[in-house]
Amino acid sequence: MSLDLTQKIYDCLPNDTLNKLKLCMFRAVDLIETFFPDPDDYSKKIKLYPEQKDLIDCIQFGFPLRHFKFSEIEHPPKGGILLSRRQIGKSISCGYTAAALNIIGAGISYSIPCHCGMIGASEDTAIELIEKTKDAIINSDFNDFLTEGRQKIDRVKLKNGSITRAHTCSHKSIRGKKYHYLFVDEGRWMEEDVLFSAALPTVTHGERWFIITTPQGSKGELMRLYLKAVSERPVICKNCLSSYSQKDFENADFPIKNEIWKMPPLPPCKKCGSTEYKYGIGYIVTPWINPWECPIINKDELMRKLEYFDWDPHVRQEELGEIVDDASMVFLK
Repeated sequence: MSLDLTQKIYDCLPNDTLNKLKLCMFRAVDLIETFFPDPDDYSKKIKLYPEQKDLIDCIQFGFPLRHFKFSEIEHPPKGGILLSRRQIGKSISCGYTAAALNIIGAGISYSIPCHCGMIGASEDTAIELIEKTKDAIINSDFNDFLTEGRQKIDRVKLKNGSITRAHTCSHKSIRGKKYHYLFVDEGRWMEEDVLFSAALPTVTHGERWFIITTPQGSKGELMRLYLKAVSERPVICKNCLSSYSQKDFENADFPIKNEIWKMPPLPPCKKCGSTEYKYGIGYIVTPWINPWECPIINKDELMRKLEYFDWDPHVRQEELGEIVDDASMVFLK
């Protein structure tokens, strides 16, 4: 199913916009790169780097289209967690994704209206995230798609009925709401009781929740959930698509905390003999952004900073997005 562009609500869009929209109604990534501005230069369209696209795909579909076909994923995950360093485009990806989904719809049926929720550790964090959604629409061909009248500071509402709302991390703000998608910004800094008992249940009958955050130590329920998700990722043979558990490779040293994109040397596939593998999608999807390959990071400056601070755990946590043992953090304090 796809958008019915003959509906009256699309009369406000120019024909050129409608023709472009027809080509990118399936994937949020395509709509974002076609219509939404570069946040650093509004005269240009944003150009997403590959791992940003993977993140957006994981929010929309539950897996990155760069690495998987729909036929390979029997049960798309209901949630996702991205642990990464700061200033790497995570928040803009989420804000723009909410705007795109508000336009093209939710789930594989692309149902309209699409309802998105955003929750931050503070009111400022939540408002900053939804401002990115507003900016995407206001500075695109979809400016007239906004409902008439003054938009409230904590929400974005479109003429097709879609809406994105911002919430603070409190039971009163989020409990009882229902969303297709929930975006959680800096989840590591939130009260876990609110996160798990009030926020994440808002998508019980929706599509999925997604948490983006920088690490803060290795303890807590969110970190336990993340480490469990990483350790339970299936290992897939790229050639024949045979699926294995990580436990099937007794001598393999799989990354659990950091550099989770690395695949250790593995014996040949029992079915086809290939030694090329990839990580599959588990109950919770855990995409990654490798700071050493991210095009918006100055690698020389990153290395100089790490060396200057003697690879201090606090610096590695902020600059590399590494999970640092709590014992190391306490010792340095």
